[in-house]
Amino acid sequence: MRCCKILLDRETRIKEHPCHYFLPFDVEKDVNIRILSCSMIDEISGYSIMGITDNCGVVKEGQYVKEDGKCDIVSVGSDSYMAIVTNMKCVLARLINESRCFLVSAVPQTDTLIEWTLVGPSDGALSDLRRRMKEEGYEFKTQAIYEIDSKISLTTKEVDAFNLAMNLGYYDVPKRTTLDSICALLGCSKSTLNVRLRNAEKKIFEHYRIFSMGSHMKRI
Repeated sequence: MRCCKILLDRETRIKEHPCHYFLPFDVEKDVNIRILSCSMIDEISGYSIMGITDNCGVVKEGQYVKEDGKCDIVSVGSDSYMAIVTNMKCVLARLINESRCFLVSAVPQTDTLIEWTLVGPSDGALSDLRRRMKEEGYEFKTQAIYEIDSKISLTTKEVDAFNLAMNLGYYDVPKRTTLDSICALLGCSKSTLNVRLRNAEKKIFEHYRIFSMGSHMKRI
């Protein structure tokens, strides 16, 4: 599988709306927004699932309706929310689906600039999508294209720390061990162990998110 990162400028298509347009608050520095999945409804409409992290208390649960779409926001944690957005003015959802590609992340940088991470089965599929986007009048810059490794590349120390934490029940509910106990066995500081585990977790979660999301969308 191949991955492509682009910086998309939605300002050039003023008759369309990015999905975060339907959220009942502005994109602020203390609110992190990420589109996690996207699919089409018809030729000009789509819907998306968005993850929101709110560090300033501006996000509220509920349904919010605008003329060209709506969003439903639910809480999934103390500062975490999920939003399901129905966007009645989005050709991009159709282009993504027809090109056999998947949108695995879309992070607003400003009100109009959005960083997209796209996954496709080949360079040809991703090239076809970008070509069709340009034909439709979308402006974007390609930032990176790379192969997705099917293996998770953890360092030896990350593997050791993660496996020991798993085996001792650090990830059980409730936990059966502590960071201090694992540190004593590995002979490292608590801060070092915390960094190793967080790095390992991020790589594992990112790998799972990309591949499981692609598999799920294929079934739809």
